[in-house]
Amino acid sequence: WIGGFCNLTVYHCSASSVIYEVAQAHNDLINSIIVVPTPEGDQIWTGSNDRTIKIWKASDGTQIRSLGVHTSRVTCLLNFGPHVWTGSWDKSIIIFDSQSHQPIYELNEHEDSVKVLLTTRRSQHDEEGHDISLVLVTSAGFDGLVCQWSYAHDHFSDNWLQNIAQEKAEFVKSMKERQQKRLDELGETVEKEL
Repeated sequence: WIGGFCNLTVYHCSASSVIYEVAQAHNDLINSIIVVPTPEGDQIWTGSNDRTIKIWKASDGTQIRSLGVHTSRVTCLLNFGPHVWTGSWDKSIIIFDSQSHQPIYELNEHEDSVKVLLTTRRSQHDEEGHDISLVLVTSAGFDGLVCQWSYAHDHFSDNWLQNIAQEKAEFVKSMKERQQKRLDELGETVEKEL
């Protein structure tokens, strides 16, 4: 699947040929395309400058749904576990249930447009000293802020949602302290060099 200005093209990579095109899939530039596996077959989610997220059947390009939840262009999409995360120029990240297509949570931590959503892993020790691997969802925005949330889709609950803000606040505070320390160290280095 290749997105362009309004149109989607389904391309067969090994045969180097176009399978089919979806004309006027969106009313503006398509910024992001992801594959979302479902029991009924793969779905393609697209995000566009027209402020919509559209969901398509991967098998034939039939549109399943159009979601108009963002108030500005949709810049990035991330499929992770049973959820789809969407980022926008409206500064928000909206988390959807990938099966029902319903929004289940909105994050408003960025002060400018959300540019990137991705997953990363981090290892740490639990209270008993065992190594555990955390999956983090990371967002980066035009505000220069990188936000991370610990995430375990099998433990997704209201309790997890309530902890997001607390963890985010601690992360931002920690990040600002590290940035200030780096700036202080840089200043000392520059003074020594002068």
